[in-house]
Amino acid sequence: MALRYGKCTNFGLCTKADTRESQSMPEGADFVCQECKRPLTALAGTEKGSSRRDPLPMILAAVLLALAAGGMFYFLTRNKGSDATDKPNSNADFRTSSSGSGSTTLLRLSGSNTIGAELVPALAEAWLAGKGATNIHREKTGGEEVRVSGTKDGNPVRVEIAAHGSATAFTSLSDASCDIGMSSRKIKAAEAADLLKKSLGDLTSNSNERVLGLDGVAVIVNEANPTDSMTIQEVGAVFAGTASGRDWKVYARDDKSGTFDTFKDRVLGTRALVSTAKRFEDSKDLVSAVARDVNGIGFVGLAYTAGAKVIAISEKGASPLIPNVNTVRTESYPLSRRLYLYV
Repeated sequence: MALRYGKCTNFGLCTKADTRESQSMPEGADFVCQECKRPLTALAGTEKGSSRRDPLPMILAAVLLALAAGGMFYFLTRNKGSDATDKPNSNADFRTSSSGSGSTTLLRLSGSNTIGAELVPALAEAWLAGKGATNIHREKTGGEEVRVSGTKDGNPVRVEIAAHGSATAFTSLSDASCDIGMSSRKIKAAEAADLLKKSLGDLTSNSNERVLGLDGVAVIVNEANPTDSMTIQEVGAVFAGTASGRDWKVYARDDKSGTFDTFKDRVLGTRALVSTAKRFEDSKDLVSAVARDVNGIGFVGLAYTAGAKVIAISEKGASPLIPNVNTVRTESYPLSRRLYLYV
């Protein structure tokens, strides 16, 4: 039987990609990585065990930008529906959406504040520039909502971004108020089942779920706090309200947050968050609150730690680690997580 050869390029997320291992697949079989199930890059004319050299892996930032930009182009192209077998949801045909001012909405994204507050607006600006738009700028339109606008061929165009939490990615996809969902956690089985029932496809499939990048949930305290490290068990006790000693003031993301879902799963487990915790929709507001409170402790995505002290976290019996590019990229930091785009 004829074989096809390929390599995974899911660098930082898949060991077969990081080791640049060649993989073989029978003709007709899904041409995807055996480990992460992402599509393989074909190696034309190579044989199994070939000594062909690969280019050095790109640095993490470049990988993330390439994945994100490629994903956004893929989603937009896919929604254009080039033939009868690939039609967009008729309730979400963003190509004809326009505001009262005549601005055409090219794309609508909804979900994670971690992704939508800064990363996606920056990607949207670059995406519009790549399409030839000029006069590109962003503006707050209320709450955690941003509009990235520009002019293309003399006509105003825009990308709308609503970052109210990962859970809203799936409710917005469900009611056709967005084209791409942003989530700082993997889609839940119940959410995927609901969207499948609504004929929106299998959002756990390779074509519907894309890893945008890696992040670390950072545990932060006030800069005057002498604490430098804690175990996951100690952090869990503080946020559950069962820790003795210091009079902690707990700050946490709200229930729609994928960051909170990750923290609850990895740290709290079956325990409930202490009832006195102050909750936030915006990570920046949470950090500001911790920065003002000498007894404050909270958790946010790694990009939002400025103004607070990040403490090292350890699992039982292991050395404590600070979240940074290296510890998150290798997923050795205990609270590392993946960020996703869903369509």
